[in-house]
Amino acid sequence: MSRLVDKLLACLPRVRESFYASGFELPRLYLVAIEAMRQRGADERDYQGYLDEVLREYVALAPPWQPSVRHLLTPEDRSAYLDLLASRFGSEAMSLDPSYKLFAKLEANVWLDLLRQFRTEKQKEVESARSGTRRGI
Repeated sequence: MSRLVDKLLACLPRVRESFYASGFELPRLYLVAIEAMRQRGADERDYQGYLDEVLREYVALAPPWQPSVRHLLTPEDRSAYLDLLASRFGSEAMSLDPSYKLFAKLEANVWLDLLRQFRTEKQKEVESARSGTRRGI
C-alpha cells in the first residue's frame, strides 16, 4: 500500500496546474526567480522537485523540517535526492538547494526589484479574487 505522502505527491502536479490555470501565478514567478540563479546539473531537479522531497521528509518528522534535523529520519523516510544535495552542496543552511542558496544571497537592489514584481502580482491576484474574476472561481 502506498504511503499517504506518496499519494499526496502524486496529485500535487495536477493541483498546482489547476491553481495556475485559475490565474494564480505568484508561486510560479517565485519558482522562476529561483531557477534563474544557476544552471542545474543533469541529475538535479527543479526547486519544486526539491520542495516535494522536503515535504516527503517533513511528514515523517516531529520537529519542523530543516537540514539539521534530517538525522532524526529513519533510512526509509530519508530522501535519496536530499542526501545527494547534502553531500554535494552542504547541509548547514535552511535549504539544501544550491539555486535557492544563491537566491537568498541576492543584493538588496535585486531583492527590492523582485519584491516589487511579486507584490504587483500579488495585488493583481488579490483584486481579481475579490472581484470574482479569477478563472475557475
